[in-house]
Amino acid sequence: MLSRTLALAVAFVTVTSPLEWTPAYGQENSAEAQLLEQIESLRTEVARLNENVERLESRFGQSEPSASDFSPVLLTIRTEEGRPLSGVRVRMTSRGSDGRRVEATGLSDDKGTLLSRNLPYGRYTLALTEPTGWYARVNSFLVEPGKAARHEIVAPDPTAKATLTISSAIRREAFEGLRFGTLKRRESMSILTTYTPEPSGDQTSRFDSFPTIAAGLQEVGALARVYVSQKVDQTDGKPLLWSQENNTQRLLLTNEGVRRVEKIEGATVSLSRSPDAVFFVQTSNFGRETYSVGHHLVDASDHLDSLEITISAGDVHLQIEELVARAEGRVLGALGFGRDDDPSRVWLGTTLNKGTQWSNKALSTAGWRPRSTSSVGGGYSLLEKTINLAAGEARQLTVQ
Repeated sequence: MLSRTLALAVAFVTVTSPLEWTPAYGQENSAEAQLLEQIESLRTEVARLNENVERLESRFGQSEPSASDFSPVLLTIRTEEGRPLSGVRVRMTSRGSDGRRVEATGLSDDKGTLLSRNLPYGRYTLALTEPTGWYARVNSFLVEPGKAARHEIVAPDPTAKATLTISSAIRREAFEGLRFGTLKRRESMSILTTYTPEPSGDQTSRFDSFPTIAAGLQEVGALARVYVSQKVDQTDGKPLLWSQENNTQRLLLTNEGVRRVEKIEGATVSLSRSPDAVFFVQTSNFGRETYSVGHHLVDASDHLDSLEITISAGDVHLQIEELVARAEGRVLGALGFGRDDDPSRVWLGTTLNKGTQWSNKALSTAGWRPRSTSSVGGGYSLLEKTINLAAGEARQLTVQ
């Protein structure tokens, strides 16, 4: 009844426009002036009551859950062979109907106990991280009111290792005609990338000054990455996808051998407007837009004939991410690098469209899948090959 009365009072006071009245000289205490004073007093009282109501509602909405809102939760983790795993981290998160976020974390002990505590009921997401790099996500874990939740998670054996030896037989002449360097256009708050021209079909003049191997680029190849995933059957018979994609190893596979990438970062330089420039020239049809050329700065190991990688057992994914060439000579100078810079660090990439003809022209694609979305991380690759390696198994792979 009180809330309805307040609502009516608020409606009357707020909808009605403020009354303005100027009394005649000597009539300050007239009936009209007294009415205005009463309305203003009512307005002040309603505002005060509304503040009290809002304060009470706020306190009610933020009250702590009672003991009956919590349920005991026990999470454990083991390998398929039944060995408890220690050192595994779990993060449980849930967002209630009131918008509040609930979060709990745990670290497994020698008995494999991940977490043992009372938690508010709700539907949780579990993120699991194992010390050697294995990661998994359980998207729906239900904690019911007044009911104990016990769940055993089955994970890969982190001690199960395999060996993959990778070599490169890439041919420089197979890259003939490919324009190296990514063309970027700044538009509003975004940077848009133009696809590298295909070996046949329409050619865009915007890439005319982008170098090919005819410009003296000697080392060409592919930027690749290797990671492992494994589907492990859980106690309910359903598989849980574990991945070491966050522990990816990146490689440079070129006509000169294999190099392990230790660090890679992107860089850009504006296209040249100089009439004497040979490479990366901004032509007249660019208009007033701002264009730049993108390239990579790579720290990598020395060249090897082959690279032996000790890797976790499971489905080993080798992805060809990008076709690249090492900048040198006049091309290196056009990017603004001088004698004091390390020329081995500067690599020109490409941006190839889905279904590009360059994959088949530059590389042997037998046994490879064409460009697809990564099963775990959502990243793109030109080509992908998956090899299943059991614990203790050794395999050789040549990219050509």
